[in-house]
Amino acid sequence: MQAKYILTTDGDSHWFVIPVDKRDEWRIYVDKATTYWDGLLTTEPPVQPDWADEVGGAPSRVIFSDYEIG
Repeated sequence: MQAKYILTTDGDSHWFVIPVDKRDEWRIYVDKATTYWDGLLTTEPPVQPDWADEVGGAPSRVIFSDYEIG
């Protein structure tokens, strides 16, 4: 079975391609990062997961050979 990926954001206009099965982990990371950047988390900033490929602000840079809308 071929791996599946989604386009998603960090809530700050940055787009990422992540594996579908990492969706819940991504939400946890984004929540922690948002809390940190809002000044509400006093620890070190969370580390962006290595399985999250940053696209930047231009999701049209991602090229698909196939897709499904779920």
